[in-house]
Amino acid sequence: MNIDWSNAPDGATHYLATDKNPWRMVHEDGARFAYIDNEWIVITNPVPFTEYISRPTAPNWSGGHVDASPSYPMGEQASDYAVSPWNGEGLPPVGTVCEWRDDDEGRWSKVEVRYLSEHTALLRFQGATGDIEGAFEPNHCQFRPLRTPEQIRDEVVRRMANAIKDCPTDLDRAAVLYMQGYRKTEG
Repeated sequence: MNIDWSNAPDGATHYLATDKNPWRMVHEDGARFAYIDNEWIVITNPVPFTEYISRPTAPNWSGGHVDASPSYPMGEQASDYAVSPWNGEGLPPVGTVCEWRDDDEGRWSKVEVRYLSEHTALLRFQGATGDIEGAFEPNHCQFRPLRTPEQIRDEVVRRMANAIKDCPTDLDRAAVLYMQGYRKTEG
């Protein structure tokens, strides 16, 4: 297959012959983008990386060059779709950074969705020893978009108000807040 790289948009590192929007950009961290309507769009449900044809002068994320040729019939659409920003409804698309909690655990954690199917959610999050990936059942998971600083503040204020609502004196309120772990920060 001859690819005319002079027609490639700025930033293109790869070509996917099986897609109607064939130009691709792959970052060192593995993030993939498709050039659609004159802009780079994050993609999800990516086809195997071996299907990408590397630009002759572009190293791939592992430092080498991809030696690949497409195995799909020409003209067939690959399962490579553009992603819209997630609004919190339904399951988040692959690549989304959001908050997650398991039904068994009440604490929300910041995660990156790495893979998602009907039966498996592969999530990457920060653990005590660094990045960790874990597999969970999506029907036992809750997801929400990342909260703004204002939303976090409002939630903390609400919890504080609930904690002290039955305290008769200022001293009792201060003691309850202290016991709950609230501290004044300098600054």
